[in-house]
Amino acid sequence: YKKIMMADTILPIILAERCILCGACISVCPYDVLGLTETSPYFVSPENCTYCGKCEETCPESAIRCPLTIVWDNAQ
Repeated sequence: YKKIMMADTILPIILAERCILCGACISVCPYDVLGLTETSPYFVSPENCTYCGKCEETCPESAIRCPLTIVWDNAQ
């Protein structure tokens, strides 16, 4: 794995062209991070995203991806 140091919020990737606007990702999000426009989901409150991956697991079309693995390393 590649070690990445990030200070900003890591967000899932939305692939709007794959989205069928079913709203499953919005319903399953425990922190109400996502909203829906006429064309795709969007981040209503990105600062609340914990990158839990529930949106990715729920999407029937793989329109939301969480391609990174977050590993907490306390060693400095």
